[in-house]
Amino acid sequence: MLDQGIKGMIGKGSRKPEVVESMKKNGCTYFAAVGGAAALIAKSIKKYEVLAYGELGPEALAELTVED
Repeated sequence: MLDQGIKGMIGKGSRKPEVVESMKKNGCTYFAAVGGAAALIAKSIKKYEVLAYGELGPEALAELTVED
């Protein structure tokens, strides 16, 4: 997905070194979310559209529109 142009990931854990290198190469930003902060973060999400793998639920590939 990184080579296809994904520009951001949201997660709570670390990424493997090879993933970090690919993120740097492809200009992808990792947004680290603190566990339990979902309710606060959700207030800023104005649009959520599943692009692929909808059957994975929260792990699906989605496009988010976010405002401060």
